[in-house]
Amino acid sequence: MNTQIHKILIANRGEIASRIMRTCHRLGIETVAVFAEPDREASFVREADQAVALGGNTSAETYLRQDLLILAAQKTGAQAIHPGYGFLAENADFARAVREAGLIFIGPAAESMEAMGSKARAREIMQKRKVPVVPGYQGAAQDLPTLAGEAQKIGFPLLVKAAAGGGGKGMRVVREAKSLESAIEGVKREAKAAFGDDHLILERYFDTCRHIEMQVFGDMQGNVIHLGERECSLQRRHQKVVEEAPSPSISDDQRKLFAQYAVQAARAIQYYGAGTVEFLLTDAGEIYFLEMNTRLQVEHPVTEEITGQDLVEWQIKVAEGHELPAAQSEIFFGGHAIECRLYAEDPTHDFLPATGKILDFAFPEGENLRLETGIETGSEVGIWFDPMLAKIVTWAENRVEATRLMQYALRKMHCLGLKTNREFLLELISHPQFARADFHTRSLETGLAGELNQQASPNQRWQAALAATAALWLGREAKREILQSIPSGWRNNFYQYQKEEFLFGGEKLTVEYRLEGDFLQIRGCEAAQTLKLVDLHEGGLRLELDGLQADFAVENAGDQFFVQLPEGRELAFERLSRFPEVEKVAEKGACVAQMPGQVVKVLVRAGELVKAGDGMVILSSMKMENTLSAAGDGTVAEVLVGEGDFVEAGKMLIKLKGEE
Repeated sequence: MNTQIHKILIANRGEIASRIMRTCHRLGIETVAVFAEPDREASFVREADQAVALGGNTSAETYLRQDLLILAAQKTGAQAIHPGYGFLAENADFARAVREAGLIFIGPAAESMEAMGSKARAREIMQKRKVPVVPGYQGAAQDLPTLAGEAQKIGFPLLVKAAAGGGGKGMRVVREAKSLESAIEGVKREAKAAFGDDHLILERYFDTCRHIEMQVFGDMQGNVIHLGERECSLQRRHQKVVEEAPSPSISDDQRKLFAQYAVQAARAIQYYGAGTVEFLLTDAGEIYFLEMNTRLQVEHPVTEEITGQDLVEWQIKVAEGHELPAAQSEIFFGGHAIECRLYAEDPTHDFLPATGKILDFAFPEGENLRLETGIETGSEVGIWFDPMLAKIVTWAENRVEATRLMQYALRKMHCLGLKTNREFLLELISHPQFARADFHTRSLETGLAGELNQQASPNQRWQAALAATAALWLGREAKREILQSIPSGWRNNFYQYQKEEFLFGGEKLTVEYRLEGDFLQIRGCEAAQTLKLVDLHEGGLRLELDGLQADFAVENAGDQFFVQLPEGRELAFERLSRFPEVEKVAEKGACVAQMPGQVVKVLVRAGELVKAGDGMVILSSMKMENTLSAAGDGTVAEVLVGEGDFVEAGKMLIKLKGEE
């Protein structure tokens, strides 16, 4: 007998929580959110019908606490729990505990999750079912000599990865035998911390291949179908950046094989619910099973866009005991969809995670534009959770038009106040290689990312300085309460120019201006001679520079300015005060945290000699480990942090005494 669900607790946060709520409310189902303290003011908390505080800041204290989540569901009268993705979404113990508590788990059976949750066991099942797997090792023996011996058999390069891993975490590429031991140690540590299981598998690593995945769906009556493939080859650090459906790079015959293998994999474990079977497609055309994700994927919106199906609704109906909403013959594919992931990270500094307050977040409205996000203007982005801020999705009749629409969306949206990869995404989507679908899983590491222009031109810096000047002038105008009939900045010697000074990296720009009628007359600027404020609107200004009108987004936090130019270029720079403080010079040779995070390991001791490039501290931020290295040769003068310490960006970690 089918069970009708009236209230669902969502054991997740951010954009996926909001996404699930949208479908629930359309179906007339009430929702319950749970939240950690950093998320107390988050939009997904307000969107829920009820919200339960979990206490604590970290994932371990909140979203990973099975007991608290189940208690929250019982307390609020929720009949079911939807895990979203990440956190406990693929945790078989949680699925089992939910059902033992008399609640409905919106996901597959615990047994299916266990079968695919271990990458090692999944490989064994696929081998028995004649689904080709990547050459590798998944045995129980995990000592270093065994792993080293198996690595030699597989050959280099190879991938060391956590058997229980996912989401691009717990993986390292090893290109030569001498690097194997440190990679194994690092992945074991990451795996234990992230997944509670340090079992590893080794796989042959292909430098140039495609990452293709198939969306599958099953029900409790034994029906299994697929909803097409997704192209997920554009990645960095094994984390997907851009996804699209259908894949522009496979033939119809290959598409049929992917579908056949994916359905075969799902049936092998009596799978029901939403699942994704991931494959590698080599340059030689070989298809290899990679893994199966027993949950909804981050990139599921592109499948929804080309099929017209709501996959969250499908999940709920299957959990209620219904058969699949459609048979394979009733699934029709149309058009092309692209998804870009907006991350809080700095592409100009090896994609290091970024934190801060979002001063202005805006997204253009338009047909076939879709935004999935859990942030808004005023949101604080901290170190506790994943750096993904939003997903931008476009659909059109073909790939060329979907790409053009994505370029428009990325140009027009803004997320000012902290560093994001929005501009990087815009340049990537606009690159000729993307237009030709000429890329593979390492394209962002081996040339494509390096070709993208990361430096603003002198003219663009001048435009940003003019926009900041206009915003400052407008701010002073708005605050004036006396002598309002006199122009701002008026003085007896009215012919004299006023000035604003800005610092772009190490370059100082001085904007000199004076008011002449409705225009600010500019002196010494390459970008314009006249500036006029045409319109002030939410999130920006419309300015006229030498007769050309365009929109600029301008925000500031004190003297720190963030400007987005009309073509999408974003610049962060500093306004120089008329009465500057004495400059604080950073100690030469110091190792400084480039982001806030937690110290995982200190690799050096006081008195130790180090060479340029030697690792000094391993810092964890937003679930990713980063090794901070010595900038030059020298001797460690003092170690200022210990393992487990939380540090802010700019914190000095190691003092170095340079060589004379």
